[in-house]
Amino acid sequence: MRDINTILTIIINLEKVLALLLTIGGLYVALFRVLDRLGTGLQSRKISIIADAAEYTLLKKDLKDTGIFREDNVHRLKPETLDTPEKAAAELSDESLLIFIYTAPEQDELLKRVLAGKQTKAGLIVYARSKLSEELFAEIGETSNAVIVNAKGRLLNDLLNLMMTTSLQRTDPLSRLLGR
Repeated sequence: MRDINTILTIIINLEKVLALLLTIGGLYVALFRVLDRLGTGLQSRKISIIADAAEYTLLKKDLKDTGIFREDNVHRLKPETLDTPEKAAAELSDESLLIFIYTAPEQDELLKRVLAGKQTKAGLIVYARSKLSEELFAEIGETSNAVIVNAKGRLLNDLLNLMMTTSLQRTDPLSRLLGR
């Protein structure tokens, strides 16, 4: 009887150790994926800012000053290059992360072209420095991977979130290892 109790105790302890190891492994895998996607995003993702020259310069400086983003990963898309729906669709087809600086209601049509032309997998942050119309607010709300912010601190937070959640061109190393 004593031998059976000893064997059962060993088996129960082994199960506990195995459960602990599987839990730690699962947490490691989940954390690794998030950190790898963030690291890859920070290292290689291009951020396109749609704004006039002055607004672009200020925001680029702010992003660079954080020490998180590389200066050569941030570039400007001139609003005049998006003046027709066809040009907007062509210009935005390769963009994966967009920031639109909205400063006046005169930009409504341009913003609508950006919403129509961006890829579904691309992230869009509308930095609303002026009040958006209800129609435009609703249209942005219905668009995949699009958010509206009105503060620079929130913009930085949403930018980091979009870098982790929007699709990357390559898969992370763990997905390749697991064959996904």
